[in-house]
Amino acid sequence: MRVSTSPGSEKLLSKGPSAGQAEIPWITDSVTYDFRLYAASQPGNPIDAVKVKRDLDSVSAILRKLATEAKQGNIFVKMALNYFPEEEVYRRLNELNAAEGEIIQKLELRPSLH
Repeated sequence: MRVSTSPGSEKLLSKGPSAGQAEIPWITDSVTYDFRLYAASQPGNPIDAVKVKRDLDSVSAILRKLATEAKQGNIFVKMALNYFPEEEVYRRLNELNAAEGEIIQKLELRPSLH
């Protein structure tokens, strides 16, 4: 596996029949990286390639969505408090949080975004 940031410039990331993950501390924001996989028998011809770019704007968008979701949750709690006793609202909220926690614990661990 090699990576390139410009034509003719490649860095070796891994060699041999390894699998798994690697930490690449020199990756920076807003640079496009071209990761290429080569077969040992044909080191000059990539088997496959993928271009990757870390975009700081996407982090801001995700944080905005999380903040909006949190605010909406607070709105629903405040609205419920207008119609039901406080003790009942928070008891039910705790029940829902516990049920959600049980569901999440049973899920397969995998990389994903909500």
